Amino acid sequence: MNPLWYNVSEWLGAAAATAFGYAMAGLFQLVTHRSIWKVDVPILVLGVFYGILAA
Repeated sequence: MNPLWYNVSEWLGAAAATAFGYAMAGLFQLVTHRSIWKVDVPILVLGVFYGILAA
């Protein structure tokens, strides 16, 4: 076991869990408000940022 890669994977897992939480919050707002324009702007900006990062 390499401690460096263990720490890297641990941090990446925490970042992925945080991104998933924000994605679920955005999805919840989208479903309840029924319009993308009523979703909070910071959540939309994070969604765009995560999309660019994934690409």
